[in-house]
Amino acid sequence: MWAAIDLALRFVYVALAPALLAIIAYVMPLTGLLITAGIATVVALIGSEAWHARVDRLPLVGRLLGSMANLADFYRDHPPKPLVYYILYPVLLPVIVFRRVPRREFFLYRRLNAILLVVVAAIGAYDYVRYWRPELTFGLFISSVIGVVIMQIIVAVVLIMPIVTTLVMLRQRGQVKTLSVLVVLAIATTSFGAYIAHKKNEIALLTWLRLQARTKYALAELADCERAHPDQIVSCLDTNPEIHALKEALVAAVEVARTAPNDVAAQLDAAHDKLVDYYKRDEADAFKLVSSQGAVVLYVRYPRKPPIWLGVSAKGFFIRPELLPAPLAKLLGLD
Repeated sequence: MWAAIDLALRFVYVALAPALLAIIAYVMPLTGLLITAGIATVVALIGSEAWHARVDRLPLVGRLLGSMANLADFYRDHPPKPLVYYILYPVLLPVIVFRRVPRREFFLYRRLNAILLVVVAAIGAYDYVRYWRPELTFGLFISSVIGVVIMQIIVAVVLIMPIVTTLVMLRQRGQVKTLSVLVVLAIATTSFGAYIAHKKNEIALLTWLRLQARTKYALAELADCERAHPDQIVSCLDTNPEIHALKEALVAAVEVARTAPNDVAAQLDAAHDKLVDYYKRDEADAFKLVSSQGAVVLYVRYPRKPPIWLGVSAKGFFIRPELLPAPLAKLLGLD
């Protein structure tokens, strides 16, 4: 009975878990995770002999990839444990490393983690050159990457090990039809999750960290300036390039609104085009535009974090939350 329950849980998990990519994408890049999951899945599906025949002769990477067939060999001699064991794997790891067979299983995944680290490092280097330098510190970049790497390894373990062990188990039992259906479902939910992650207009964690690093000190200075000179905020807006970019973006959006009051997309495009004078493109595109009761606010917000924003009304520009209309204060989490 327990075996049947475990199989049913595995089927549901492998079929649905990849859809979580839509959520994971907001916290970390998916490229390394998808590559390692794909390799592990192929190894589990075709078996060790077929895998060796295909990859051993490849130049440079043949030896590295060929050794991954040891996963299939290991599970032939040591049947996979129940699904719950692999879902709780990060919690059980302190115990696992002191037991011979579980420790051997753990180390068999090290090459997958190595590939994950190489991919993350390559993407990180490109990301640093394109998005971080020269304005942001290398220390902030490294600390962000280390956090992302740790999260990726944890997610990879929790996502990949249940998938691999389930596919291996079905293959060992000769349940070809069930295996085929499960693979199709997993591919479908993975594609759906990746599509939603791509289409949904939400800001990624690393983009937010860059935005926050570029802007937080300037916003604090602007708020101090407004409190000291409430009638002269315009003179404070040009003291920092990031605040100047926000001001120019709001001005551009308002100008478009005069001729196309209902075309919010055109207003936002005009704002984004001004924001790239200071911000990187993905940072600029994360900003949103909203209006209520005669006030227009340009803002970007990450869940449970103070927003980055600037408002304008008939009375002029403002940054103090108490000047926001109630609906906008609630939207920005400043009520």
